[in-house]
Amino acid sequence: MRGAKMDISIARTFLEVVKTGSFVNAAANLNISQTAVSARIRVLEEQLDRPMFVRNKAGARLTPRRRAVFPFCNEPRASMGGGANHGRFAPRGARRW
Repeated sequence: MRGAKMDISIARTFLEVVKTGSFVNAAANLNISQTAVSARIRVLEEQLDRPMFVRNKAGARLTPRRRAVFPFCNEPRASMGGGANHGRFAPRGARRW
């Protein structure tokens, strides 16, 4: 499945699990079921062909290799929500993607 496009809901779910450290809390914050969170993360892991989280009874945390790249995961968040720095709404002179 490499090369497949990621659904924005999967990206948001991933970021929420990272933020909360829990599939249950992520589900509550996103107003979806825990089963839906698990399914989205499973799709992401299948697309990337690698695990993203270490899961245990206390919750979920990024694998050590994913933690190393996570700071870069926050950069696209503004554009995910249609932020002011995206597309035609970018300030004059701002770099457009």
